[in-house]
Amino acid sequence: MFVSSGDHSIATPDTKEQINENYISVKMNENVSTSIQLMNPQSGRIKRRHFAILLLIFLFSILSLCTVYILFPKIDTADKEAFKVPKTIDDAKILGNILYKYSKHHRYIIMIAFFLTYIFLQTFAIPGSIFLSILAGFLYPFPLALFLVCLCSSLGASFCYLLSQLFGRHIVLKYFQTKIRYEIFYNM
Repeated sequence: MFVSSGDHSIATPDTKEQINENYISVKMNENVSTSIQLMNPQSGRIKRRHFAILLLIFLFSILSLCTVYILFPKIDTADKEAFKVPKTIDDAKILGNILYKYSKHHRYIIMIAFFLTYIFLQTFAIPGSIFLSILAGFLYPFPLALFLVCLCSSLGASFCYLLSQLFGRHIVLKYFQTKIRYEIFYNM
């Protein structure tokens, strides 16, 4: 068996008895064929470890956002309804005006809140980060806004990729195994 990175593997069974529903036969050329293991059986320990990692990532994200919420300056009651993730350009304008007012005295906590919120939205693929990019251009000078948006986008996308690498393969193989078998069989 050839083992690649992580727990992905391409296996060649030694005997015909080893071929079952977890393998698919792939013809490489006229004389050579091999079997690809579609779903690597995971032990319960690996599943628990992946679940624990996902839980820790999510709890850390929520804890960091709650910390920013606690450290955030006191907000007037008239401004509280505008504090939400903007869904339209008008929401972003209203939020930008309010954050601009507070950023004069609380510059760093506003920047940290922006940074963590942007990364949270990008990591878990929640829509709304485009409005935060526009908001960054409103709140900060162009070089700083560009740096923040690029940094947050790249970190959030990298975290999203790492989450999908850690959990996505197993979810796709669990729910779409017949579709994958069909695609491999007819496209090879």
